[in-house]
Amino acid sequence: MFFSKSKQTPGNQPGLDDVLHVEPKVSIWRFIMRRKMFFLPNILLLIGLLLSAVPAYADGIIIPQPPICHPGPCPRPIPISQLAIVYHHVDVEIRDQVAVTHVDQVFRNDNDWTIEGIYVFPLPKGATVNAFTLWIDGEPVDGKVLTKEEARQTYEQIV
Repeated sequence: MFFSKSKQTPGNQPGLDDVLHVEPKVSIWRFIMRRKMFFLPNILLLIGLLLSAVPAYADGIIIPQPPICHPGPCPRPIPISQLAIVYHHVDVEIRDQVAVTHVDQVFRNDNDWTIEGIYVFPLPKGATVNAFTLWIDGEPVDGKVLTKEEARQTYEQIV
């Protein structure tokens, strides 16, 4: 901004010696908003990149469950360590715009007792499972697709 003193040169132009230069005031609010406008898109981009990577995982886990107490008192809680993943291999083949994926996982129980657990394997929307085989002590045990009620009934009969 330029301001002139009372004296002006011909043509209503301020004289060079008579010009008073005033610095504009920088608003703190404006400074903060500029910083936010730079920071916010970068955070949103980072969150988007992290979330877009989630469907690419082909990693199942076993969640150990506490032991079921049959007739008699339950023992005091025993600390259960997680199962170690010994081997993890994924093969993916694309056929007619469909990804056929084969996952091999080997878990090791480092506890001194047998652990019962729930195997969790996240699937993307629209994916299906066509086979599931457990290898227990070197013997294959094929899984079957059942309704929730059928699976619960079978489980209760075994346990």
